[in-house]
Amino acid sequence: MMSRQIYWAAVIVWALAITTACQPSVGGTPAPVTVGRIVFAARRTQVNGSEVFGGEGLYEMAVIATDSSGASDFEVTLANTECTMGPDSSLVIRPSPTVVVHVESAPHTNPLICSTNTKEEFEFTVGEDVVVTGSDPVFTISYSQSTGIIKLVSGFVLVSSRSTGSSTLLGPTQQIVAMSGQPLTQPVPIDLTDYERDILEVFLRDLQVPDPSEVGGGESPVLQQMLLDGRLTLAVDAEAAVEEPVLAFLESTGKLFEVSLGVEIAAEPIERETVLKLVEEGTIAAVLTPEPFPGASLGPLFIDTEGRLWSINVFGDPEFANAYMDITFALWANGAYGEIYRGTFNLEPDYSRLLVSAENSLP
Repeated sequence: MMSRQIYWAAVIVWALAITTACQPSVGGTPAPVTVGRIVFAARRTQVNGSEVFGGEGLYEMAVIATDSSGASDFEVTLANTECTMGPDSSLVIRPSPTVVVHVESAPHTNPLICSTNTKEEFEFTVGEDVVVTGSDPVFTISYSQSTGIIKLVSGFVLVSSRSTGSSTLLGPTQQIVAMSGQPLTQPVPIDLTDYERDILEVFLRDLQVPDPSEVGGGESPVLQQMLLDGRLTLAVDAEAAVEEPVLAFLESTGKLFEVSLGVEIAAEPIERETVLKLVEEGTIAAVLTPEPFPGASLGPLFIDTEGRLWSINVFGDPEFANAYMDITFALWANGAYGEIYRGTFNLEPDYSRLLVSAENSLP
């Protein structure tokens, strides 16, 4: 699910200019190939016990350690990773082919902060028990006294515990506590420190939503008309949408789409019998309901307080689902959706259910 080739929000594109130069061979033994480099080194930053000053290459199993002097920056070619490690931290670079970084220690006040740019899955390991798997996220990891805290700013990651076999999908602007040997806690709203906010301001500078004219896998008549009109009116099942939070959420998400995409999305409650008649006549393009219409292309939008999954049903336009989900994934991933959802329903978004629904609904 995590590596499906759907366009996700371009989190941050890092142009890595790392050459895979080898040091001269000694006695015929090939020198190790670099897998990353130190970008900036705070005073007394060490790699494998030797002080570094910035620009040095990093090799598999390299151990980076900082003391209280300050934070250091490094890059890893796997997953096009860029990280800032805080003071008093210890990390291992590329301990295995699929692991970018192993976190031995990182204070909760000064965590490891990373962004990646890849469509392939990768792993970060935390202590002896926790594995973080994902693609294209921006996140922070701290680990101290057998307790890890993972905070996700954008994108999605799967947090797993080896000892308990439990796993939790973490969505944007959520965090989770992972204690060695203990079941994972449920995601809660992210709580960033001032230190994290200062560092993340640089990481998130280029976060963007895709151009709606460039998404989707083919020609979508509904999308083209939406862009032409600058508006999409959704017929909403009036009987199901009697709850005030549902209407409030639709109004807020409509504004989000308008601000992000330049397209106004308005919800118009219509009686169910009228909706069915309009669908049969073919005079309606999209309907928002908590139950799918047979033969419609679906795009999941939200889960209400009763646990009903509301989806946009589109008729006669299977490509719209692809285009809609490209845009929606981006809005999920940058955290704006989650803030509106929490404010409306006083619940955490169930991204796992939304993503599974999206996987199943795409052509």
